[in-house]
Amino acid sequence: MAYFITPSLSIIDHPADAQHCGGTRAGYRFIFLHDTDTSSDGNGLNSLAWLSTIPGSKVSCTRYIPKRGPIYKLMPDAIVPWTNGATVLEPLPLNQPGANEWSLTIELEHSQRDKGVASWPFVQVQLAAWQCAEWWGLYGALPVLGHGWTQANRTDPRDFPWPVFYRELFMRMGVK
Repeated sequence: MAYFITPSLSIIDHPADAQHCGGTRAGYRFIFLHDTDTSSDGNGLNSLAWLSTIPGSKVSCTRYIPKRGPIYKLMPDAIVPWTNGATVLEPLPLNQPGANEWSLTIELEHSQRDKGVASWPFVQVQLAAWQCAEWWGLYGALPVLGHGWTQANRTDPRDFPWPVFYRELFMRMGVK
């Protein structure tokens, strides 16, 4: 069942291996934005490998967006990525899955060297908003949270331009 009709996105499939994901998702309650907190080769490819194929990292996401784009799909929405860890959203009721099982996730290329709102390229923020708009169309208006909002030892996405993100999200949904 679609909730909204949104324009199609151009997304590149880059499947993560089995070490980077879990079972099937319990449902959809949240969208989390993360930053990679890593350096890359300028095209986000080191982070892409870390999130999808490097043995031992055991970290992933549903989508990955480098600074200049595009959107990479690391796994289908119904598959659980290893991404959130324990959050203030847990413990959930007895026998309920944790935040990973309930949340769609976007990792945004951003390193510790990047400081301030200006360190976020507009195209990257816009693509994150467009991805969230697509998910809203599919799953309803899920809350979009920063990883650092729900986990005490995290601050990401640092300095993220939330007003620009939400303006782009609502524009993509046709709200002016």
